[in-house]
Amino acid sequence: MNRVMISSLVSFLNLMTANPSMANIPALSALVPALQKYKTEQNSKGCNCKKTSTLRDYKPIYDTLMANMSTFDRNQLKSILKADQLCYYVVNANHVLEMKCF
Repeated sequence: MNRVMISSLVSFLNLMTANPSMANIPALSALVPALQKYKTEQNSKGCNCKKTSTLRDYKPIYDTLMANMSTFDRNQLKSILKADQLCYYVVNANHVLEMKCF
């Protein structure tokens, strides 16, 4: 079984950078601006002061998208990543990290 683990928003944005067709999945379109900002900040020299701001601003969007993605969009994502299973972490109601897989 080929499992892809997404440990954070940064790892998700890195996957989007490596697999640009992920941006074509309708559910993920809200993260395209985050990806563009992230790429710009990764290419800039000096302190990465803005990176924290970008990630902080988009983390709630990322969490919501991952939790509410349709079966069709999940299957598209797994197909693009050539994965049998995709797992990610979410903070549950008790403020504990919990792994979710589909």
